[in-house]
Amino acid sequence: MGFFDDTDGLVGAAKVAAGWGILAFDTAALGLAVIAVSALPGGMRPAYEIGRFWAMANLWTLGADLHILGREHVVPGQAYVLMVNHQSHLDTGAVVAALPMHLAYVMKQELRKIPIFGYGCERMGMVYVERGNRESARRSMAEAARRVAAGRSVVFYPEGTRSRDGRLGEFKTGGFRLAIEAQVPILPVSISGTRAMFPPDSWRFRAGRIDIVIGDPISTTGLKQEDVPSLLARTRAAILSGLPREAAGAEGASERG
Repeated sequence: MGFFDDTDGLVGAAKVAAGWGILAFDTAALGLAVIAVSALPGGMRPAYEIGRFWAMANLWTLGADLHILGREHVVPGQAYVLMVNHQSHLDTGAVVAALPMHLAYVMKQELRKIPIFGYGCERMGMVYVERGNRESARRSMAEAARRVAAGRSVVFYPEGTRSRDGRLGEFKTGGFRLAIEAQVPILPVSISGTRAMFPPDSWRFRAGRIDIVIGDPISTTGLKQEDVPSLLARTRAAILSGLPREAAGAEGASERG
């Protein structure tokens, strides 16, 4: 049995507290390393790789068993707009650890305020957006577009926030509009298992399995902004097809036929 397989009760609470201590230590150490390396000429990519190791170390600490399906769908050197369903705070680290790509996440502004972590993510090339602020959203989209133009892949959580019930929420259109404007393919990614490990609104975590399914890229070549609804629907169907039936619900069952 792993250390975090059972985190219920007082003993479990003590284990979780110890785990948070370990995570705080490695976040401080590796986050400072990211910040320092990113200040060097050409340091952003090495800083990102340190950040990727940071994500792997945190998942290992928590006892995550990471399974990835569909890596062959990723073409090296191709920029994508990744669309990922959102279940837990663990999703970002799991995707960074799973995909050997230089990713730029569009992240909520509140995370920028976390000491070391927030600035470290910024130095890795992440883009922050203030939810509910149209001007901030416009600036963030422009910055994300610059990342794509430079050959980086950008990651969106199209639901905009973590699912509270485990089911796929409604999608926002911003990332789809960016993909069409940049004429880069969408890479649908389905993630499951993170919610069971670290549920929303809980400080307790437990070991578990994380499954990441990378779908076939969806071309945006020749599409226009009026094609956003159909592109969104195709992407949603692709993400649903990679989720367990209990997460996809009736909508996923109908998509599967």
